[in-house]
Amino acid sequence: SFLRTAAESGQESCRSSACACAVQQAQRLTAHTEWHSANLLRRYMESEELSHLWEGVAGVDAPGVKLKGQSFLEHLESIYSGLKVFSWHLDIVMENQKNLHLSSSLLLHDLSDISRRVSYLTSTLHHLLQMFHPNGIYFTGGQRPTPKTQSTFKQKIYANIVLLRLNMLLQQTQQELPRCRRLVGCQKSLGNISYNLHC
Repeated sequence: SFLRTAAESGQESCRSSACACAVQQAQRLTAHTEWHSANLLRRYMESEELSHLWEGVAGVDAPGVKLKGQSFLEHLESIYSGLKVFSWHLDIVMENQKNLHLSSSLLLHDLSDISRRVSYLTSTLHHLLQMFHPNGIYFTGGQRPTPKTQSTFKQKIYANIVLLRLNMLLQQTQQELPRCRRLVGCQKSLGNISYNLHC
C-alpha cells in the first residue's frame, strides 16, 4: 500500500541518515585526534630533546601502519584493529613515562588525553563497521603486548615510534573516511559479499 511504501521509505532514509551522521562524527573525531596527536609528538620531541624522528630501531617493537585488504570496508576494519593495538602501546608508553616524569607533567596529561581520544575514536569506528555489516566479526583484541625491560633511551625511542606511527595511521584514516561518505546510500559489492550501505 501507499502508506507501507512511505513508511519503508522513511525507515530507509533514517538508516541512511544515521550512517551519514556516524561517518561525519568519525571524520570529525579523526581530525581532532590527528591534530592532538601531531602536537603531542612535537611536544614529546621537545621535552625529550630528541633531534630527529625515529621511524624504527632494532629491539623496539611497535605496531605497523600498513592497511590490509583492497576494499574500503577492509581498510576500515584494518584501521579499527590498528587503533585497538595502538591503545595498548599507548598504555605502555604511559607507564614508562610515569617513571621518567613527575605526575604533574603536562606530557603525562597529554598522553592520557590522546589515549582517551583514540579509545573514543575506536569505539566510533566499531559502531560504523556494525552499521555497514551488522553480522561482521571484527578484531576482538588478540593478546595485549607484554612490556619489555628497556633502557631509558629505548623507552624514549619506543614512545617516539609509537606516537609517530599513531599519527601516520590517523592521517590514513582521514584519507579513507571520505570514501565512506561517497558510499553511504549506495549498494556496493565488496569481494564476494554484497554489503548494503544503506545500513
